[in-house]
Amino acid sequence: MANLALQINYARKLKRVSLQRSLVSLIVHYPEKCTPMTLLVLTDNLLWLQDKAKRDKQFRDKFGVTLEVLTYIVKSKLGKQSFTTVSVTRMKYLSNVLKSNLEGFYYPRRNTLNQYRLCKGLFNVRAAAPQGRLVSQLPPQAYIGKGYRDKGTAKIPAEDGSPSWQEVAAMPFGRISK
Repeated sequence: MANLALQINYARKLKRVSLQRSLVSLIVHYPEKCTPMTLLVLTDNLLWLQDKAKRDKQFRDKFGVTLEVLTYIVKSKLGKQSFTTVSVTRMKYLSNVLKSNLEGFYYPRRNTLNQYRLCKGLFNVRAAAPQGRLVSQLPPQAYIGKGYRDKGTAKIPAEDGSPSWQEVAAMPFGRISK
């Protein structure tokens, strides 16, 4: 999965805070079920929630502190770690840190899997299609013959056998006769 660009698509009806709470709950209660894609969606959704908190004062008042704590944990504990492989011990450590710092934000254990199941069908992670073609794959620039110097097959253009426009205009009903 080296240099693979991934794209995350979210459904319009998905509540982003519910998704974040269900992902954090999944990490807290079931760290062995978490995949690298779970962390990827968690991080991407966290960035979206931070942007919303900048725009919306009521949202910031309600979730601002929790998002700041979650951002600090994600940046410090995951850091520059690649999302391709995540060890179970690393996930358990992250689970313990989230459990101790985000009390009340994540769902109870009995509701976690059901809430995650409801959110899971509303987003998908797929390989991103490249926009356009690579420059090396573009076709060569089109050109036609010799351009303006292309005179066709006639040796002398005045004597190629076709009448001029004046001759055609002078003929009755535009008939051409030789």
